[in-house]
Amino acid sequence: SRMCTEIRTSRIREIYRHTKLQERTRSQAVRRKMYLVHIKKKETKKSRKYHIAPRK
Repeated sequence: SRMCTEIRTSRIREIYRHTKLQERTRSQAVRRKMYLVHIKKKETKKSRKYHIAPRK
């Protein structure tokens, strides 16, 4: 269980590295143990957007 959380957290940080989210939003998400969900609007890389979603 603990190991799983650590893996998830590292994945969160990995995703954050590729997004231009504000620092406040990043730390907030990590603190609340949330993750980013990829929203696919268009297939181009430029149109990629992320939003923070609560874990199930």
